Amino acid sequence: MLSVIIPTLNNERVLVRSLAALVPAATEGFVRQVVVVDRGSRDDTEKVADVAGADYVRADGSLGACLAAGANEATRGDWLLFLNPGSVPQPGWGEELRIFTERARRNGRNDMAAVLSLTLDDYGWRARFKEWRAAVNSRLLAAPFCEQPLVISREFYHTLGGHSDSATAPQREFAKRIGRRRLVLLRAAVATPSRPDEAEAQAA
Repeated sequence: MLSVIIPTLNNERVLVRSLAALVPAATEGFVRQVVVVDRGSRDDTEKVADVAGADYVRADGSLGACLAAGANEATRGDWLLFLNPGSVPQPGWGEELRIFTERARRNGRNDMAAVLSLTLDDYGWRARFKEWRAAVNSRLLAAPFCEQPLVISREFYHTLGGHSDSATAPQREFAKRIGRRRLVLLRAAVATPSRPDEAEAQAA
């Protein structure tokens, strides 16, 4: 059903969290494949992926090129989920994605996509304000934050041409091509560290 693509660059520590969070959905058969697509890590990212049973792919170039390369390797699922290393889908995410994809199939709407809601792993009003901004951007502007996982049918992804290898913010640029009317904000959330250095985040 679902292929998960995780772009990495020296993310061995935080990658463990994301892979562990996918285990229940993989056990149920909802996640059919995990592709770790790497831009030249010098740490043990490849070993972490191998131990977890994920497919490991090396890709040179920009983040957009990396995401596109991961999507090309993701052949076992009809739907693709792009997940940042360090991001952890929260309880109930698999069921909501299953409902979303099944509804799209029943209605012949494989041209729909969705993003998960953003939850920052931090306290205080700044974290809550960023979460609110992410929700508003997703609902009204088709401009989700790069931390928000995107789920899209493999067919629709390739119809749109995939992620751009030249865009400064490839996730946001791709969401704009999907368009507001075809992009749904799900209630299911993904928890991500509030500071980029905590997640060893890649530039988006």
